[in-house]
Amino acid sequence: MSKYRRLSWSNLRLPVKHCTVKPIELAWAQLKSYVRSQNVNFRLSDVEEAALEFVGAVDEDASRSFIEHTYKVETTFKAADAIVENHIEPQLIETDEEDNSNPIDEDDSDISE
Repeated sequence: MSKYRRLSWSNLRLPVKHCTVKPIELAWAQLKSYVRSQNVNFRLSDVEEAALEFVGAVDEDASRSFIEHTYKVETTFKAADAIVENHIEPQLIETDEEDNSNPIDEDDSDISE
């Protein structure tokens, strides 16, 4: 029995840098979007100013919304994973044999010599 099952943990593999499953990546994506929308003069000072505006506007409610969003997405991923494990994987047939159902005969080849 794995230690995860003994401790009632579940192991959910998530994409490493995907904004929908990591709150910091979601915040970073929104920061970049905000800076792009505010950067009309293309000066580095304007980029810095827009970034500081965004960071200053991120309050407890915004932070909580990032975390709640990722929790909802994680719950969706867990439900999809359960469907695959319970309904799809049991129907898969594992075979170690090679599929020789359509072997190519040398006489049937289209290669001209």
